[in-house]
Amino acid sequence: MEDYEEESLDTKEQIENQLLDSIDDIDPEELKIEIAEINNLIDQSTFIRNHVVERKYRELEETLFGMNGLLNNDEKILIFTESKDTLKYLERKLLERVPSVAKIIGDYSMDERRKQVDQFKNESQIMLATDAGGESINLQFCNQMVNYDIPWNPNRLEQRMGRIHRIGQNNEVFSFNLVAENTREGNVMVHLIEKLERMRTDLGSDLVYDFIGDVLEDRYDSLSNLMQDAILNREKLNEIINDMEKTLSQEHAKLLKLVQDEKVDEDIIDLPHLKREHNDVLVQRLPTRSYVSFIEKIFKLQNIRVYDSSEGFVKRIERFPKYIREMAMKENIQLDFRESMKFTGFQRYESSDVKKIDIDSPLLQLGMNLTKKKLEQM
Repeated sequence: MEDYEEESLDTKEQIENQLLDSIDDIDPEELKIEIAEINNLIDQSTFIRNHVVERKYRELEETLFGMNGLLNNDEKILIFTESKDTLKYLERKLLERVPSVAKIIGDYSMDERRKQVDQFKNESQIMLATDAGGESINLQFCNQMVNYDIPWNPNRLEQRMGRIHRIGQNNEVFSFNLVAENTREGNVMVHLIEKLERMRTDLGSDLVYDFIGDVLEDRYDSLSNLMQDAILNREKLNEIINDMEKTLSQEHAKLLKLVQDEKVDEDIIDLPHLKREHNDVLVQRLPTRSYVSFIEKIFKLQNIRVYDSSEGFVKRIERFPKYIREMAMKENIQLDFRESMKFTGFQRYESSDVKKIDIDSPLLQLGMNLTKKKLEQM
């Protein structure tokens, strides 16, 4: 309600009209049919939950306990999940087969994490971890990793591998990714992982995941948006995959050309050095969404209220303090303070009244000036 009261009259009217249009007449008979169908789905899902073993878990069991399974070869296995609920599910199922399982989740203190790492090193063959739990731990005594859930950001794949693939690791590292290939998002993810693996082989480092994570975020705003397109735009799946392949191939070619230009004679490329160069370029040419985050942060430090619209992809400022308006006039920053300002870092949200922020945007210039003045006062 607070945000609603801050809206202009035109926006309030638009919101009210949308609410009115969203109300349908309810047919009691149709409602009964729908309720019966929902109850049927609940019964089916309850039966599946209680009696059917998830296919992905069966594949994990085969990987771990099969004739040539990893556990039968006295390996230690690190298994990553996306959520704590999935981790608890796996823990419950695996404890039916093994005497103990170590685990690390985000809630654990550093002392508890160290205890769990010691348990994994000395007692348990299996450790379960979420991404939050996987931070700041060194598991180089393990060289087998299973991604039970695949994160939608390749940077996190590289971070997961960093738990075991680091200085001091004396064995070859193996990473297993469990993906349901016969789903639309699985289809996209399989193509992505295969492409990344080819690039990793050519460039000789897992850090390629970190590189490409930045590229995909720049190209698609987020990988989750790419997945959403793959699911919703069913007729465009091949186009989506081809576009992703083209984007990655272009980046692959750029990296290989950079190596050739520098006349690298060794088989292994110094990818960390390339990454530092890559980061230097990013500092000079930040993604536009970084401009928006910067503007929002510096404005909030100046007690300027910044509102979210369109699930946070669009920002809105209703009014600026007098001293800000005067400073903008003095610095010749061309901003019209008579109306509310809407801005975004994403091209698809740009419109006649929503400005996309770029390096020349007056709002960014204003934010830079405010930052400069704040630094001068320190």
